[in-house]
Amino acid sequence: MTVQNNGKPFRLWMGDMYSIIISDPILIREIFVKNFNNFINRTDMPSIHLISSNYLSLSASSDEYWKNAKNVMTQGFTQSFKKMTKEITMDEIGKFIVALQPFAKSQESIQPRKYCQTLIMNIILRFVVGKSINYTECKQDRQLIDELIKPMEDVFAHLGGHHLGDFVGFLKPLYLFYLLNFHDPAENFKKYFDHQIRIHQETFDPDNIRDFLDVLLSNFHKLDNNLEIVRALAQDLLNAGTETTSTTLEWFFLSMANNIDIQEKAYNELKLIVGKENRLINVNDRQYTPYTNALIKEVMRRYPILPLGLLRKSKEEIQLSDGTLIPKDTIIFPNLHYSFTSERYWDQSKDFNPDRFLNNNHSEVFYPFGIGPRGCIGQAFAQDIEYISITNILLNFKITTTNGKTIDETELFSITVHPNIFSTTLESRY
Repeated sequence: MTVQNNGKPFRLWMGDMYSIIISDPILIREIFVKNFNNFINRTDMPSIHLISSNYLSLSASSDEYWKNAKNVMTQGFTQSFKKMTKEITMDEIGKFIVALQPFAKSQESIQPRKYCQTLIMNIILRFVVGKSINYTECKQDRQLIDELIKPMEDVFAHLGGHHLGDFVGFLKPLYLFYLLNFHDPAENFKKYFDHQIRIHQETFDPDNIRDFLDVLLSNFHKLDNNLEIVRALAQDLLNAGTETTSTTLEWFFLSMANNIDIQEKAYNELKLIVGKENRLINVNDRQYTPYTNALIKEVMRRYPILPLGLLRKSKEEIQLSDGTLIPKDTIIFPNLHYSFTSERYWDQSKDFNPDRFLNNNHSEVFYPFGIGPRGCIGQAFAQDIEYISITNILLNFKITTTNGKTIDETELFSITVHPNIFSTTLESRY
């Protein structure tokens, strides 16, 4: 990440939008926690308008609408639904392991990205609408992939494109017209959810809530009786949750292949937990796996998925404790990449070293799910998925490079940060 400026605020104009990149964790906390109400809102851009259906998604919304949408969404993460998500995740990781076993047996290399996307998409898709994709593609699955995974990739590629029409005021109406009429990367996504909403409406039973879409329909009156809001909220959860969590899992594969000693240490810890039992690791085992817990945190620290977080806009002018003046309507970029990887906060920050988290959570500088009231609403859900997925992959497979050489760890920066497409080899632990 090139924009660090020794941790000091970095000012720039993006088109005619005055912006400040904030790298100091103390200032990030001051903005997003202490002065949350002044920075509650997202920014207005044609691309975000398009993908969020006119700012109706939770991640793109602002002010009172955001507060109401968050309250409705929170109901989807009640205790009963938390239990269901854990059961879904356990079921899907079992299928995932079975799908990878042939590669371990044949020693044929695999590219983890496709499998990570399918695993996480399945978990969240089952939670949201009760559907899933097979790991070995058939015609029906190919159609689902075309409707969901490819559009998800297109959406994030578009948002990371830094289009001039998003940043120059007089171009915004023209660019929005073009997007709405000729180029909507989320079009297939929207059509898929419109279809699922119609099916759910026909079979909806308020006394038998089946999935997250049913939760939204049961709160239809709180969502202005607007099906477009239902679609935007469901689409947002699937899109954002799949992209971030699957990318974390992809970086996990890379880091394990490049750090065999660390991988073996985590495996030995997990093997002690299960002993001779032929079972999967579950979230109840988390308290007994401190090293693996630290490993998961180190993956998220060393390879931050959202390097500049999600943009906010100041409501009013404000002066921070260090004297930084933030005018009204300034766009704020929280530079998480700097907080997570700077030598200022981490010893040998470029090294992959889970030990740094064994006795210290580093919560003052490490917040991969955001901080303040607009932090990730599905944080506990995502952490459970990551724990169940990573521990059971480690328990069942040894991950190695295909040629004995270190895999390239170059970060490809966009809205999210991916590695280059890479291959690994799996060896069965059983």
